[in-house]
Amino acid sequence: MRRNLVAFLISFIVTLIVGYLVLSINIDRSVPGASAIELIGRCNLILFDTRLQPVNTLVFGCPRMDMFRLWPLPIQHPWFEDWWDNNPDALNG
Repeated sequence: MRRNLVAFLISFIVTLIVGYLVLSINIDRSVPGASAIELIGRCNLILFDTRLQPVNTLVFGCPRMDMFRLWPLPIQHPWFEDWWDNNPDALNG
């Protein structure tokens, strides 16, 4: 039982490291504050940091489809980058 648990943990950690390396190879930082990871089918995972959004935001987007906000929860679809559109007083200071 213990041997199986150790083998599982080692394989899990190796899988996470390999997955991170595969995903980090295709990171595109074309805009300061946004990092896009290219996925299959021309889709992207986009991470907006606090320079562009009030909180760190993770978004999934594909061509000809509205974006999904994955983080912060709850998942929101459709999602748009213009967070101030929901609060008109945010631009007034």
